[in-house]
Amino acid sequence: MSNDKMFDMLIRYKNQVTIAIAFIMGAVCFVGGRISVHIPPKEVVCKAEIATKDKLFEQIEKERKQHLTDIRACHDEEQAECKTRVAEAIEKYKITQPAIDCDVCRAIVPQCVKRKKPICK
Repeated sequence: MSNDKMFDMLIRYKNQVTIAIAFIMGAVCFVGGRISVHIPPKEVVCKAEIATKDKLFEQIEKERKQHLTDIRACHDEEQAECKTRVAEAIEKYKITQPAIDCDVCRAIVPQCVKRKKPICK
């Protein structure tokens, strides 16, 4: 191609050529900036923030474990109280009524099914 044809094409497609040149210059500036500047790693720059984050996550984990322990202890206490109330009710009913009727049996069955010990059928 001769220079005249080249200039003619550049003039004809001046918008596309301008955009291509701007994109190439932007890429060159970006790469030159990346090469010329040293950025330390994130661990060095944000050392205090990372230490604070780790400390807070440890604190949250400790609180979660303590909360689960408290919930389990409370649940165990409630289960023990329920078992003693059921046993007392059964003993009281045995004294007043020697045979357990169907109404009492139906009231007790869900608790017994949970423990897999059916009382009556």
